[in-house]
Amino acid sequence: MKTTKQIYGVIGFLCSILATAGGSWAAGEKFPSKPVTILCGYSAGGSTDIQIRTVVPYFQKHLNNPVMVENLPGVSGVLASNKLLASEPDGHTLLVSCAQQLVLSEYLYKGTAKYNTQDLTYIHNLVREDTVLVTHPDLYGSYDQFIQAARSKKLKVGIPGKGQYCHLVVLLIEKWAKVEFNIVPFEGGGPGMASLMGKHIDAFSTMGSTAFNMARSGSLRPLFVLAKQRSPQYPQTSVPSDLGYDTTETQIILYLTGIYGPPKMPPERARILEEALAKALKEPEYIEKVSRMNIEVFPLSAKEFRITMERESPTIVRFMDIMKK
Repeated sequence: MKTTKQIYGVIGFLCSILATAGGSWAAGEKFPSKPVTILCGYSAGGSTDIQIRTVVPYFQKHLNNPVMVENLPGVSGVLASNKLLASEPDGHTLLVSCAQQLVLSEYLYKGTAKYNTQDLTYIHNLVREDTVLVTHPDLYGSYDQFIQAARSKKLKVGIPGKGQYCHLVVLLIEKWAKVEFNIVPFEGGGPGMASLMGKHIDAFSTMGSTAFNMARSGSLRPLFVLAKQRSPQYPQTSVPSDLGYDTTETQIILYLTGIYGPPKMPPERARILEEALAKALKEPEYIEKVSRMNIEVFPLSAKEFRITMERESPTIVRFMDIMKK
């Protein structure tokens, strides 16, 4: 027969195991109980950084809690993703990232990337936008002229960084148009755009919102948009279907930017974050700001977000060989 002291000792031991298994938070603890940090794997002032900082005031309003953004650029977002994976899954550390870039980096940087995209906690998608290939107006008058020139000499085409989604777009154009470029990686969109404006490269692949104001002013000429149909940002610019490109094998990938948590987050905490984001994306002031940036608000619930990425991921993985070029 066990003594009362022994019984209490066993109970205490079991409770300590349960506490360890469940994380450092206690059941029923108020959430959030401290500021929420959103990791951004890209530099301040870039497309992803701008998108998350635009929504943060409305997110923290509906979460009734401070929300901060921490920039941790490097290895096409891998450093930030790895930090998320190493964080405690209590809902106070999140990640903002392009969904497709997460998949690309997971496969391209095996060994460095410690995460599995499918294991992350999907919280909510924010926006979508298209990728555009732009040139200096003095260089090429149309996409056809650009491709004809590429067939007679090896043109220099800039990208914001090797292994990024904009890199994939250039490789797809090579595949479809049967040309080969001299691909020039830059440390972000700013240096690449400056190089194009100085006519040091022939074209640059970037996000539609990044090039929009300069294209609208006539400082840049859009040549090609990777999208299923004509983009509202660039209604006069060709998409693959206009050019007769066979996209059956490749499909057209959605460029989604959303919020993730680490694996094994408590479902009730993920739900609180999801609901606050859903309300933030409906704020008229937020919608107006995003509209001025010519980015499409594209809300997807956690379930919709995961289903969309499960559908898109096999298409993205098919490009791993050409991405390693």
